[in-house]
Amino acid sequence: MKLKTILLIITISVSASAGDISDEIIRSDQYLSKVKNMIQQESEIIQTLKNEKVKTANQLKKAEMELKLHKGITKKLEAKLVKTNKEIGTLVFKQQEYSNRQTELKEKIRSANFYLAGAGETDLLEALILSDELTELTAGLQIISRVNTKLFEMVQELSENKIKLQNIKENLSASKKEQEQALKEKKESVKEYSNKKTLIKQLHKIAAEDEKIQKEYVALLKNKQDEMEEKIKELKKTQQTKNIKRRFDGLEKDFSDNTNSLMWPINGKIIEKFGTKKIDGFKGVVHKKGIKIKPNETKVASVYDGVILHTDTAWGLGWFVIVEHFGGYYSLYANLDEIIVTKDQKVHAGEILGTIDIDQGTNTPYLYFEIRIHDKAVDPLGWLSS
Repeated sequence: MKLKTILLIITISVSASAGDISDEIIRSDQYLSKVKNMIQQESEIIQTLKNEKVKTANQLKKAEMELKLHKGITKKLEAKLVKTNKEIGTLVFKQQEYSNRQTELKEKIRSANFYLAGAGETDLLEALILSDELTELTAGLQIISRVNTKLFEMVQELSENKIKLQNIKENLSASKKEQEQALKEKKESVKEYSNKKTLIKQLHKIAAEDEKIQKEYVALLKNKQDEMEEKIKELKKTQQTKNIKRRFDGLEKDFSDNTNSLMWPINGKIIEKFGTKKIDGFKGVVHKKGIKIKPNETKVASVYDGVILHTDTAWGLGWFVIVEHFGGYYSLYANLDEIIVTKDQKVHAGEILGTIDIDQGTNTPYLYFEIRIHDKAVDPLGWLSS
């Protein structure tokens, strides 16, 4: 909406017709300044967006590394938990084995004692007591004692092992709970960092899209700036043309159509021509940009309608007058003794510009005369009438 509104205002303002070109140039310059300020502001926004994009890219990279780290830890915790569960399962199996073994041993003790205590009308214990041989009695009792002792030791060992296994199982179960809690927390961290990564990705994407939009906006503004600069250039050109035409109001403007037909600035004889000239005693050559005329009269006149551009004196030229003609043409009249026109004065063809003193004794009086198209000197004889 901002873009459409601003461009609409600019377009309407620039395209509005104005009676006075100067006012239109001023208005266009003002709007051009506004557009340049807008471009500057939007360029700063683009730079901010670029910085934000770099920042989010770094954040995204960091989030990806953190997510990878937490996923790795989660994977290790899961593997450790699987191992713990496996160890607990193994312990449970061993506990069951010990229980079964303990039951078997208890059954063996019970069976052995039952056999020793009595197994028919005369049991083994009675037989040993009634034995005539004391040694047999003693040996038999020792056997019974050793068997029972061994069996009870085995039962005791099994009980101790069961207790150890139970302690290990309890420790593993506690460790399992800790691992499950750690795994739960780590999974939550993974989820959190995953969400963070998604958010940063979205922010990065938004920053990139905003940067693209701002660049398109700035490009549009720059196009409008170019259009306005071109329009101002055309307006100034038009203004200049109008000013030039106004400057030459009331004067002939067809200088370019007057080759070989312009009046002479003064009657006389040409003593130096236009072009390259060899000078005695000088190895090189010089290029004469005008002609010298030895006058038969004193008055110097303008060769065509124009406006006095400049009057002055200079070394090598003496007093001189420059007349500007319409279309970028100029005529120069130098080595004058007197100037009777002033700057910006309009003159017509044949109007007197100044005079030359032809009674100079030993000195040869002359008029130095040039014609220029813009800043390029051309041969005056190609323009003066035959």
